[in-house]
Parts: sequence; structure tokens; C-alpha cells
Amino acid sequence: MKHRRIYITAIVAAGTVLLCFFALLMYMRSAGFSEQAARIVSEKATQTLETRIELGSVKIDDDKDIVINDAAIYDKQDKIVAKIPEAVVKLSYVAAIKGASAGSVSEVSVKNPEVWLSERDDGSWNVQDLLKERSE
Repeated sequence: MKHRRIYITAIVAAGTVLLCFFALLMYMRSAGFSEQAARIVSEKATQTLETRIELGSVKIDDDKDIVINDAAIYDKQDKIVAKIPEAVVKLSYVAAIKGASAGSVSEVSVKNPEVWLSERDDGSWNVQDLLKERSE
């Protein structure tokens, strides 16, 4: 009788875990997740590049790649530098598990970008705002 109770408890626990997994999977495919993920990724990209980045939506496709739609990148003078209708980010899950967040990106494919290059009065280019200076 005691073994039967343990089996029933194990089955209920496994069923609960599966239900939670499928609920999470459904949430990740929902519009709410896409909007929240776009906001979080946009904020992180803005902090990293120290310039404004706007993302329309962020989704995870069937191949577990991250698909970003309607991205806009601005320079430090808040002028548009690039519009990207779609970008696909492929991840290295091994690097992600090891905790290397930047190293976990294995490939980025950008589709149909529009880029505006402009030279400023001081001789600098707007795209220089997107590059980090290397410290020697």
C-alpha cells in the first residue's frame, strides 16, 4: 500500500511538472511574452550600446532561435542609424549554460536592413556611436 502511494505521488508530481512545462511553452509563444521580451532585450541592448534601441517584437521560433522584428537603432544624438525588419539570433546553448551571455550568440542574420551613414561636422560618423572603444 505504501509503494502504491509513492507511485501515485510520483505520477502526480510528473504530471504537474509537464503541465507547468507546457504552460510555460504556451506563454513563450504568446503576444504578452513577445512584448515583454522585446522590452527587456531592448533595455539591455540600450544599456550595452549606450544608445537607444527599439524592438517591435521578440519571438522564439521552432528551431529555438530568437527572431527579432522591426528593430530600430539610433545614434547618441537620437538620430536613426538603422532599421532592421527581421534579425535571427542563433544561440550556443553550451556557452549559455556556462554563463557566457555574449558568447552564447553563435550567429546573427539580418534581413533587408536599411542603414543611414552620415558624417558629422566634427568629422566623426554616426555609426561610431555604436562601437565600444577598446582600452589598451
